Formats: sequence, C-alpha cells, structure tokens
Amino acid sequence: MRRHLKSCVIGVSCLPFLGMPAFAAGALPTNGNFVSGSGHISANPAATQLTVNQATKNGIINWAGFSIGAGNGVQINNGNGATLNRVIGNSLSQIDGSLTATGSVYLINQNGIVLTPTGQVVTGGDFVASTRDTANPGFGSGAVHLSGNSSAPINNQGTVSAGGSAVLIGYSPNNSGTINAPNGLAALVAGDDVTVQPGRGGLQIKVNAGSGDATNGGTIAAAQAMLNAVGGNVYALAGNISTANATGVANIDGHVWLTAGGSVDIEAPVNSSGAVTINAGGAAYAAVESNGGADGVYINNIVSAVGPISITGSGGSAGVMENYGVMIDVNGSVQATGRAPINVTGTGGGVNTGTFGNDGVFITGTVAGNGGPVTIAGTGGNSGGPDNFGVTNEGAVLNNANGNITMTGTSSGGPGAEVSPLGLGQIGVANLGLVQTGAGNISITGAVGANATGAFNAGVGIGGGLIETGGHGHIDITGTSNGALGSNDGVLLLDFGFGAPTIASADGDIHITGNNVSTDAGSDNGVLIVSGTIASSRKILLQSDTAPVINFGTLSAGGNGANIIVNAPLFLNYGTVDGELQTGD
Repeated sequence: MRRHLKSCVIGVSCLPFLGMPAFAAGALPTNGNFVSGSGHISANPAATQLTVNQATKNGIINWAGFSIGAGNGVQINNGNGATLNRVIGNSLSQIDGSLTATGSVYLINQNGIVLTPTGQVVTGGDFVASTRDTANPGFGSGAVHLSGNSSAPINNQGTVSAGGSAVLIGYSPNNSGTINAPNGLAALVAGDDVTVQPGRGGLQIKVNAGSGDATNGGTIAAAQAMLNAVGGNVYALAGNISTANATGVANIDGHVWLTAGGSVDIEAPVNSSGAVTINAGGAAYAAVESNGGADGVYINNIVSAVGPISITGSGGSAGVMENYGVMIDVNGSVQATGRAPINVTGTGGGVNTGTFGNDGVFITGTVAGNGGPVTIAGTGGNSGGPDNFGVTNEGAVLNNANGNITMTGTSSGGPGAEVSPLGLGQIGVANLGLVQTGAGNISITGAVGANATGAFNAGVGIGGGLIETGGHGHIDITGTSNGALGSNDGVLLLDFGFGAPTIASADGDIHITGNNVSTDAGSDNGVLIVSGTIASSRKILLQSDTAPVINFGTLSAGGNGANIIVNAPLFLNYGTVDGELQTGD
C-alpha cells in the first residue's frame, strides 16, 4: 500500500503554522504542520485562541510545542474523525486552558503532558494522551501501536470529558483530577508497549510490555474504568475522596479493571454497574504495610459490583512477614450488589527464609455475596517460616439466600525454623471469623504441603468464630495434613484465642472429613475437636480413612431422624455427645 504522508486540497493550507503573532511562551501550541491528512491552522489576533479546521477525516500534526495558557483555548474541528498531535520539540505540554474537539484527539509528547487544575479537555470522541509515540501510517483506520520508554510525567489535575474514551498512557500516569467517559473507557495505563484498538463500547487496550506505576487519586466516571501497570504498581485509589465508577450507560456493561505487574492498593470506593476485575502479578515492595510486607492486592475500602467480581493477587518477598496474595483489611469490603459471582484467588509470597504470614488470601474485613456463588482460593507462600496459610478468615464471608460459599486453601509445607507468633505451623484454611449463608451450602477444603513443621499443622484449622447455614444448606469440611513434626490434623477445632468455634446447620447435614498422610512420629489425627460445638437438626458425619477422630467438644444432633455418625479407625470421645451415635465403617 502506498503511504500518503500529506494530502493537500485547493484552498487549504498544509504549510507549517508560523504566522502566529508573538505571545508568551506556552500560551498556545507552536509551529503546527500537517504531515498526514490536511487542514488549516489559525490563531486569533490576540493569540488566545487557536483553531484547527481539519479537511480530512483523520490527520497527524507535528508541533514544535503544545501548551495552552490559562484562559486560552484550542479548538479542533475534525468532525467525527481523529487528529494525532505530536510534539517534536523538547518542551513538556502544560495545559492550563482548554482543549476541545468535535471528534477524537491524540496528544503525544515524550517530554511529558500535564493538565493543571485549571486545564480542561472536552472531546466528542476519544482523548488519548501519551508519552509513547507511534509510527503507524494508518492512524485513524484501526489499531494504534504506541511505544517508548520516556519517564516524563503524564498527569491530569484538571478535567477530562470525552464523548468516547479517555486514556492516559506513560511510565507513571496519574489522575488527581476528574475523568469522565460515560460512553466509553477511562484508563490509566503504565507501559512501554501499548496497543489501542477501537472496539464496541470504547477503546480496547493491550499492554504488551513495560514498567511503571498507575495512580488514581481523583475521580473516574466511565462506562468502563481501567488502571493497568506492567512491572509496576497500581495505587488504584490513594485518597479518601478517590472513586472509580463504571456507569455502564448506553447499553454497555460497566467494567472496572485494576491490574498490575506489581501491587494494587485500594483505599477508596470502587463501584461498578457491571463487573470488577483486579489482578496483581506480584508486589515488589510494600505499598502500605509498615512491617515491610508486600501484598499483591490490598483492599481497605469498598469494592462493589452488580456483575462478577474477580480478584487475583500474588504476594511479594519484601520484609520478613505478611506478604499476602490478597489482603482484605478490617475496613475492606468486597460486595456483590447483584447475583453475580465473587472470586478471590491469592498466592502468598515471602520466598525469604524465615518469613511468616505469607497467606494466599487473608481476610479481616468482609466478603459478601448476594445469592451468586462466593469462591475463595489461596495458596500459602513458599518460604521457610511457619504460618504460611492458604486462606485465613478473621473477618466475615457471607452470602444471602441460597448462595453458596466455597473456600479452598493449600499451605506451602516445608520446614519452618522460626517460632510462629501464633505458635502454629501450616494450615490450608484457617477460620477464626464468620462464614455464613442464608440457606446455601458451605464447602471448606484445605491441605498442608509435605513436611510442614510447627505446633499444629492442619488441612483445615477452625480456631474460633461461627460457620453457619440456614434452611436446608449443608456444610462440608475436608482437610488433609502432611506434617513432619507436631500435631498433624486433617481437621482441627481449637480455641486460638478467638473463642470456641461453632459449626451449625439449621436443617442440613454437616460432613467433616479429615485425613493425615504424614509418616512422622508426632500426634496425627484425622479430626481433632479440642474445643467447640458442632450442631445440626439432621445428620453429623465425622470421617477419617487414615487416622483417629477425637472429640473434647460438643456434638449435638436434634430432631427426627437426626444422628451422629463416626467412621474412622479409632474414635475417642472425651466431650459431650447429644443425639444418637453410630460408629464403625
């Protein structure tokens, strides 16, 4: 295909724009020249307003500088087409005034782009600001490939309003102002190699490579909102007034994306009328933890959506403790406002010898479903220390009506030379808080990796709190341990200082299965109930294929046809059994 760098029409100027009267530096863009497409560039006599009348649908203009002083303006009349404005000089673009366009505008400046608090951008189509350049000769006809490694700032402190999408691309894009894209995508993209592709519902962004941070400390309102960083960190919402809202208008399902090669830190609301996807590839350092930990995803405010919520994180290796894959802190809440599913998946970090608290998922806040399934899965970090649990719940995991809850966790296993703060070892799933459904089923499955050491190594450790379902909901708990030292229990109920645990079903069965596959000489049990209560108006089944079931707590099955069944090589009861008891294979 022949490449047309310039196409002029009779009566339309394609000469470099040099005839502007003298004015203060940075008041208006300088020396504009169409290098693709055609049009006319002019300024008013007072040099306060610059107008671009583009004759072709798409055009590329090279500028010596592109800044707009306070009170000044640039108007680009490009119909429903697109204009790429490239700065070839050495100055940063500072927009204190206004930039408006009937169609789409790309502003590319490898020296940096800053909208100050008085700066305004209003486009009928898309607005893309980038410190990465493009050599694409087919601009406006399809995908735009942007690349570069400039570390210059790209920062919006003002207001961007786009009829299509609004995108900031660079090493560390930062929004502390307002971005509105009610019909498209609002995105902060940190990367060195990025493809921008027009698509249904707004631009589609693919980050191919790079590094840097994406930071939103302002307000984003769009049909879709995306914060993306490759090899860096997404400080998604770093201020008390920061919000990212996916409005989902114009029949577009709103979707909030927060993704990073590093960590994602959420400390202000994320709300979506569609879906929310949060993905952190692995924190390199501590974004918020004072103890030197490095969480993959840290949530300390509300994340809510009508559509599906998906959160995935991998912990880093900083410090000596608490490199969680996903951390939902005490003020954090993940809420489904529709009946769509919630999925939280985490892998702990802490590869340094002696680290502890490297849980896949750690919850001290709330995860609340609204009838759709709630699934939490975690894998403990592969470090030499203890307490690297798959999933730890000290908060609340809830679901309404018949919504089910599934929790699955695997600890890292391996030797632990440190003395744990909890005096524990490895646990697949540790519950110290509330797990509750209205009338749905609860399934908890945990496993300990081979050769775990510590005082207690348990596939599932229930150290306090309440696991409860109403109606005909069932509770199934399955744990497998494979420790090398200490007490190795498939399922362990023990007051860890959070109160004696309770497992209760209003009108459903409770099945607890524990197995131990270790070959050490320690205390190995299938199910060990040191304290706590298991209660159901129907059947309670305690089962182990490989090890004893021991009860020091309370087993209670009341109602017609209710019974307590224990299937294990050995059953030792030192506690209370209230109901008909059956033992044997």
